[in-house]
Amino acid sequence: MRTVTRAFGRDVGMSFTRWRSLVRMSAATTLLAQGRPVNLVAHRCGYSTTSAFSAAFRRVTGTSPTAYLREQSTLAPAGH
Repeated sequence: MRTVTRAFGRDVGMSFTRWRSLVRMSAATTLLAQGRPVNLVAHRCGYSTTSAFSAAFRRVTGTSPTAYLREQSTLAPAGH
């Protein structure tokens, strides 16, 4: 397993754990932008609790899911 982990890091340029976090947050931001509730997004992205998801989201994005939603709603063009 370590060989695979090292090869992944070498080929992708980041650890598998970091890559997986980024993939999960990419899915999360898509679901949040669609107006899905934070607790549903947390569950769909594989987190057992909303607080665990929120902590991971903040680590990756630098903001909370709620603040992210607020920011996105102010950036959306009128009528969307």
